[in-house]
Amino acid sequence: MKIRRTIAVLGIMVGALTGLWLVGRLLGNGVAVASPLLTATLEPTPSPTPTGAPVFSATLSIVPDQTSLRVGDILSLTVNVDVSQGCQYPIFELSLYQAKDETPIFDHIDPPGDLITGPISLPSAWTFRASHPGTATFDARTFGERYCNDFWNWHYVYGQSESIHDDPAPVWLPLVSR
Repeated sequence: MKIRRTIAVLGIMVGALTGLWLVGRLLGNGVAVASPLLTATLEPTPSPTPTGAPVFSATLSIVPDQTSLRVGDILSLTVNVDVSQGCQYPIFELSLYQAKDETPIFDHIDPPGDLITGPISLPSAWTFRASHPGTATFDARTFGERYCNDFWNWHYVYGQSESIHDDPAPVWLPLVSR
């Protein structure tokens, strides 16, 4: 037991002397010497210039090849999307149909239905046959993902054509003479 106590006392003494020696070395090299009072100098820091993502806007246009036709005539419509510069808008669905609140007066020819799906190339050409007299407007809708150097998100764009007039087909009566 005496030996253990002696070893413990010697270990403590060696640790204390080593600590004092290190403090003396630091003071001798000027490391532990008090440093002068530091004062904060305020300087303007450059702030990052926001690059700003372009603002997304898209216009869906429906352009008819004619605005007045007769029953039985063919109507061609061209659908196109104009997207703001710096943005992308890949389209997954494009639908074109006569306005829902109107009596249908046109029949689809090509494509045969209201909806086409990707890949969709623009401008897109659609043909209809005038089946009944009246006035009609066409509505279009695209579904796609918009991206303006920020994030992708789903987006719909809507458009409407100008009014298209469909007149009755001419009726030819035979000439009756005496």
